[in-house]
Amino acid sequence: VTNLNNALLPAEGDALGLVTYPVSSYGEWYSPLCTSAWSNTYYGAQVLSALTTNVATVNGLVSGLAAAGGASTAAGMQLGRFTVLPYDLPTPGRAPVIILASDGLSNCTVDGRWTGFSGEGAESPACNAISQQHAIEQANLAKQAGVIVFTVAVGSGFNTDFLQAMATEDSDASRPHFFQAGSRAELESIYQTIA
Repeated sequence: VTNLNNALLPAEGDALGLVTYPVSSYGEWYSPLCTSAWSNTYYGAQVLSALTTNVATVNGLVSGLAAAGGASTAAGMQLGRFTVLPYDLPTPGRAPVIILASDGLSNCTVDGRWTGFSGEGAESPACNAISQQHAIEQANLAKQAGVIVFTVAVGSGFNTDFLQAMATEDSDASRPHFFQAGSRAELESIYQTIA
């Protein structure tokens, strides 16, 4: 990610931001769809950096990231859209872009409710479908607003169809918007391609 950021040209107007998820909070109790246990934990997203030309600051934030459970992909995509389109419209002459790096296993709705799906295995049960539906809806809202959405499947056991549905549709097969990275080298190559 930092290599991608370093390829940006802030002097020419490139800006970047960083949205991460999950961020957990507590609220009213609810019954998750995939389990009989009740929960009062909500999983959302947070803006670690609004759009900025300060690449070094964002790279410092990226270096401090760690993986955690509870994948609110929908909330992350929604907040990503708000971050790249702070005034709801693209800036003339600029292309807003969201790059979603994910294992492709979403298990929280856009309002932060955990479905109860543990995320084990690539096959998402029917009770978890709403989390993926919400994420795709948020990606579609971003695309309708003029945002270019790249999705990067990281690791193994990811849901390819889900991440492909979120990505901008390819108009040229040589310029894809969905990628799969099974290794660090592949991930670096993908980010260089996007850059």
